[in-house]
Amino acid sequence: MPGRICEATGSKRFIGQTGSSESGAAILQATHSAVLRWAPPGVMLTMDYSPSRVTVRLGPDDKISAINCG
Repeated sequence: MPGRICEATGSKRFIGQTGSSESGAAILQATHSAVLRWAPPGVMLTMDYSPSRVTVRLGPDDKISAINCG
């Protein structure tokens, strides 16, 4: 969506939660992002920067390990 810029401030509260559609929706809302990208272990990601995207990294247990904008 045009005009949406990711803001990761305050997203650390999701670290340790299970990656799910519910947590993904909450992360989108909390970060004001237009696009959510899941990053499971071992998956290669593009290095292009998108200011409206939030990337959620998952551990091998499907728990959220990191949240970054771009």
